[in-house]
Amino acid sequence: MTRRSGLVAIDALLLALAVLSLVVAETGGGAVRIAGVRVSVQTWWRPVVGTLILMVIRVWAYRTTPPFGTPWSRIIDRGRPSPLPVPAAREQLLALMALAAVSVVYWPQFAHLDRVPDLGDPLFSMWRLAWVDHQILANPLRLFHANIFFPTAAALTLSDSMILPGLTAIPLLRSGIPLSVAYNILLMSGFVLSALAAFVLARALGFGVIASWVAGLYFGLCPFRLDHYSHLELQMTQWMPLALLSAHRVMATGRWRYVVWLGVVLAAQWYSSMYFGMFLTLYVAVFALALAVAWRCWRPLTMVALGTVAGVVLALPLAHAYGASEHDRGLRSSRDVTEFSAVPLDYLQTTPHSALYGEVQIAGPRLPERVLFPGAAPIALAAVSLAPPLNATRAAFLLAGVAAFDGSLGLNGHWYPWAYQWVGPFQSIRAPARFAMLVSLSSRCLRRRASTGWPVSRVPRVCRGSWRSS
Repeated sequence: MTRRSGLVAIDALLLALAVLSLVVAETGGGAVRIAGVRVSVQTWWRPVVGTLILMVIRVWAYRTTPPFGTPWSRIIDRGRPSPLPVPAAREQLLALMALAAVSVVYWPQFAHLDRVPDLGDPLFSMWRLAWVDHQILANPLRLFHANIFFPTAAALTLSDSMILPGLTAIPLLRSGIPLSVAYNILLMSGFVLSALAAFVLARALGFGVIASWVAGLYFGLCPFRLDHYSHLELQMTQWMPLALLSAHRVMATGRWRYVVWLGVVLAAQWYSSMYFGMFLTLYVAVFALALAVAWRCWRPLTMVALGTVAGVVLALPLAHAYGASEHDRGLRSSRDVTEFSAVPLDYLQTTPHSALYGEVQIAGPRLPERVLFPGAAPIALAAVSLAPPLNATRAAFLLAGVAAFDGSLGLNGHWYPWAYQWVGPFQSIRAPARFAMLVSLSSRCLRRRASTGWPVSRVPRVCRGSWRSS
């Protein structure tokens, strides 16, 4: 018993020192007072040295014992994948009604569909919807040549063109619904449909009904949306969970129909919000790669790559229009990008629009685009869900979420500076902090599931015998 207690203590201290090293490396360190004693850590290498010394002791004393003395089978779930069917239409309808009911209470805007929250971006979004409605029927070949800033060509590309929301609004506008009402219907639909899509993803991954509904609720009503309440295009996130569901099904079944769905859904995200289209494409790539490594199954990864490329190809008209106007638009300077790149402490900054957290300020003033606190309950649920055993799907969401988190740090992060320097589209992005929406989605999917595995005969032949977990 004493030997096991020593092992647990050493492993716990190793984990704490490793986390401390990462925190200090990212934040520059700091000082706290514990029981009146001032503890200061300003350099990352000291906890790293402590970690290495403790690691040597641990290997010498317990070299054959797994972490915390727990069998590997209880740490890593090596079960076969078992994709579950998408919930039936009746269940989706009931979930939609329940999510809509909560949204009506949460968003008073439902009672004032003829009003807008402010006179800035909402009016601009209404003009974009009206322009698409007018031009798509009058002369679609000149859709991007909007009637502003004459003689600037392709003036619609000076911002996100929101083609798909504009097309969605056409039936509403043509039926005589006022523009402000059509705008608010689209705005509210972003919350409800995003929540429903997250519910469907969670159910298909094996969550219970209540857990799936909570996951949908948190994604549809997350604080990020509050802080971007005036940005219509940033509410159009219903395609994100569907893209991840499609990618997961491709990896789990190897069926081409899910490849088609993946391409279509990614293209829909590009045409709804170009920011999130680019971010989601990268997220799907990391997510699928993590699954391929865990399951040692590479052919489905190639299929996911083809679906991703298909989505990008479908978005080429957007790329062509924005590429042609690059001279007039210019590129984002590193100074501008740095201003809207998050730092880790921004994830503790609460939006002043929150009734629960609005008065809480943790670290300095709230900066535009950098109020990223997801709420205490989602953080707690995500932390609990990381308890072992960890299966491949949760590991994939975790790794993709870490990549999105680092992306939200922009030029303060690790991979984004390279992308900004060498990948042209990144030089047009002003606010990398918007990656936080995908961080939020990741935390909603980090739950354990309990379901029986597929019979081996139903596992794709190309991957039989090489699966790890779902």
